[in-house]
Amino acid sequence: MRTAVLKDKSVGKTVNEKFVCAWKNIEGESTCGGSFAHEASDKAGFCSTGDGEHNTQICVFTPDGKLLDVMAGYQTPQDLAAELNWAWKELAPIAGNQKISDEVKKGMLQRTIDTRLTKTTNHCTMMDQKYVREHVLDSWTQFSVEELVKGRGFGDHFFGRYGEKAMPGEGIGNVPQHTQSSLDCQKMNEISAEALRLKKQWNLAGEKLRREIKSKLVELETEYDELKSKSKNANAGMGRSDGPVAKVEKKD
Repeated sequence: MRTAVLKDKSVGKTVNEKFVCAWKNIEGESTCGGSFAHEASDKAGFCSTGDGEHNTQICVFTPDGKLLDVMAGYQTPQDLAAELNWAWKELAPIAGNQKISDEVKKGMLQRTIDTRLTKTTNHCTMMDQKYVREHVLDSWTQFSVEELVKGRGFGDHFFGRYGEKAMPGEGIGNVPQHTQSSLDCQKMNEISAEALRLKKQWNLAGEKLRREIKSKLVELETEYDELKSKSKNANAGMGRSDGPVAKVEKKD
């Protein structure tokens, strides 16, 4: 989120012009899902909107700390910018109106959210908005991650480094099967790309480098086959059945 989403220009413009930002590190809290540590140089993994809802939540509060909106889990730059702009344009003017009571404000905000719910098809957004509808204008001290993510059926989401960077015992909890399948599919794509890069080097390589390339291609083929055997999404993810490593022959 910090290295890919929050630095996006559309998100940055909205955040910098309309909000005062703060963050809290929730590492080690009981609400967190399983997670591996990441280096700043690690390549960002594949995420769908709402993934990691136990690990990160973006909340919008009024200046006096009352809840206006919340987004649980990963958000694409487009989704986040749209959600923040919606909260700014539709919710903030009602909450900031000094001429009406908090009770009236809450009713108006709930009706605004109800209208949103009739137009929203994204499951994660619907779940977030249902929580907001019930808790809009609650004090920030009443915010509950357990209640926010309750009933989603995802269990503890997992974010982690994969393969050589994954250290034994580094994570917390087990990796859900559907998450592991996504990680496997991502890794297979990475193997395929690496194999293609090596094959392009083959014709220009000398004898010694060709031996190294061939050895690496065999390793990639083995790893690919192992992942393919356990991944339900292997064929769809790779779009081929013969593996990423085609045989290479020495040119005359």
